[in-house]
Amino acid sequence: EALEYYQKSLSIYKEINDVRGITIQNNNIATIFTSSGESQKSFDLLMINYKLFDKINDTALQIVTMSNLNYECFRLNKLDSSLLFLNQAIELSKKHSKSYDLSGLFRRMSGHFRFINDIDSAILFLNKSYEIDLKNSNIRGQAAYFKLFSEILYEQKKYKSSLKMVEKAIELTNKFNGGV
Repeated sequence: EALEYYQKSLSIYKEINDVRGITIQNNNIATIFTSSGESQKSFDLLMINYKLFDKINDTALQIVTMSNLNYECFRLNKLDSSLLFLNQAIELSKKHSKSYDLSGLFRRMSGHFRFINDIDSAILFLNKSYEIDLKNSNIRGQAAYFKLFSEILYEQKKYKSSLKMVEKAIELTNKFNGGV
């Protein structure tokens, strides 16, 4: 039902030649494809958006699109392209002072390095995200940091340290959820 709605909206935006609207709807449709496991279809739509960047002046939308392209390339095992799109999103975020976006992008970069087993780089980017989240009092981001760091420690068989990180993540999660 949502897909049908987005496709109708996309048709209207195409009729009136609203490139920003087209890009937003392509992102929405791509998200549905992603959730149904159709990464190639999602990737194809997102690439249409990527090619429209010179016609829209919406940094946040560009960052979201590149972040989504990063994710789909990762799912399609196109790791070099995944990293390229993520680096572009990070540079654009830095250029436009969108530090909240930057924190999430750094966590995603950490995940990329963790996947290719470059743990030092994974921790470096995870720490960068945490610094931003502390500065911005982003409790959710801080909780994500402790959760992700606990996973790294667990994989390194540092179980006690991992457990401490999990406990901190739970403590912070309780803060932004009002208690569990």
